[in-house]
Amino acid sequence: MPDAPPFRSDTLSKQVADLLRERILGGDWPPGVRLPAEPELAQQLGVSRSVIRDATRTLAASGLIEVRHGIGTRVAQPNDHVYTEAISLLLMRSDATLGDLAETREMIETATAPIAACARDDQDCEKLEYHLAGLATAAEARDISLAREHNLAFHQALLAATHRPVAEALLRPMHRIIIATSDPIATDDPDNFGVGLHRSLLDAILAGDAERARVAMAEHFEFVHDPAFAERHRQSYREFQASLTGAGTVAHP
Repeated sequence: MPDAPPFRSDTLSKQVADLLRERILGGDWPPGVRLPAEPELAQQLGVSRSVIRDATRTLAASGLIEVRHGIGTRVAQPNDHVYTEAISLLLMRSDATLGDLAETREMIETATAPIAACARDDQDCEKLEYHLAGLATAAEARDISLAREHNLAFHQALLAATHRPVAEALLRPMHRIIIATSDPIATDDPDNFGVGLHRSLLDAILAGDAERARVAMAEHFEFVHDPAFAERHRQSYREFQASLTGAGTVAHP
């Protein structure tokens, strides 16, 4: 490690955290690599172990490192958990309703479906077929948890099929938050799970037909404007999260 830079005493832990963050993001410490032990880092940087401890807590909270007792501190694999939680907390502190989320999802996916139809490859198609089959199985079993799992995976695979990495990185966490708001009103009828709508959409994707995919996605989201969903769409996102956890804490489907 290069010579330690001079630190201002009033913001030592923040400056150390910034320095370590730069090293991680710059590739000096790739994912999975163990960071030097606390005493070693303290000596290298000329600060106390408590400063190192505070700095690593900051990095752990942002998802850049993982601190495990008896194992040490490693650079975390890239994940969007912190980003997802931040968005969810922001929505919980707003007046956003499930209707607002559904409309936003409609706007995003109606735009991305045509791109996916043109950009998808064979592997994308296989994933979409697999998760549609899983959704159909869940519908027949009236299994809402399994249906939510495959519904989420289907729409995330559709986003991945656009082959737009930046869009996927930004929108993937939103899918996890939004998808749970589109559960069927009633689970007694398999038709309520939207398997047929997903099939029409997937057929358009498989055919590489952008306009047909756009129309199919628009039809998929007709529930957003269905009076049967009006009561649910008036519910706040905050209330929805509380109903999932029973304690008002953030839950990720």
